[in-house]
Amino acid sequence: MTKTKEFSLAKGAKTLSFLVEPTGKGGYTYINEKLHRRGCRMPTFEELAWLGHEVFVNFNYLNLISGRKGIHEIREVFNSEKNILSSTMVLYSSKSKHGLKSGAYIIDNPEEIVGKIKLDGFQETEIAFEDFLERKVKESPEKSRFVNYGFKCENIVPEKIKDNRLCIGIAGKEGAKKLSELAKMFDKLPSLSAFPRGNGETDLRVARLRLFNGCEPYSRWLHIDCAGWDTSDSESRFDWIGAEGYTFGVRDYKLK
Repeated sequence: MTKTKEFSLAKGAKTLSFLVEPTGKGGYTYINEKLHRRGCRMPTFEELAWLGHEVFVNFNYLNLISGRKGIHEIREVFNSEKNILSSTMVLYSSKSKHGLKSGAYIIDNPEEIVGKIKLDGFQETEIAFEDFLERKVKESPEKSRFVNYGFKCENIVPEKIKDNRLCIGIAGKEGAKKLSELAKMFDKLPSLSAFPRGNGETDLRVARLRLFNGCEPYSRWLHIDCAGWDTSDSESRFDWIGAEGYTFGVRDYKLK
């Protein structure tokens, strides 16, 4: 059996080991269940920020001479303009029936709140699931992060990413700083898609990362997507929980 190729990086007290071959194309539920069967999990958006930073900002002479396994392949996936999904969800709350303040609630690994996500029972409408998740967030506030509406969206100066409240919410302070440094690697201003004032109702989106290559030379930019909603083709395994795309499965190892 061929050994799965992995790319490792240190984060805090643990090592994150990413599968070099991306999993997808598909929606959140399809990819999440496929990775669980392989003994992996989806990365949080913070972990994606660290990964992007590692393979672009830290792609230097030392990486090349040390032959870091998988670094070229992961860069190639980012460069191919694929949507890279995370396990971080943004629940935009407005006019909550469960007493939540209006704003964005950031949830990593929502299974920790609602149990294993299944479409069964919610397949007819995403509204039922969003209502269910909103109630769970109310019951377990310590498992989410709250961001008031009014954050900056669309095109952002790279230096401002590290101070953007939504970017900090989805990536953490250190992750937002890494996103800022990553965005500086490309020619055009980075963009952030989100609902800075909500949209009048409860809405759920998956946070994802994408590198766009413009038609003109020197026109690449980083896109942080917390509002995307795709139409699917018959082979994309799309589901309504947030978005479709690809991701890198991840395993955790404690540093010795």
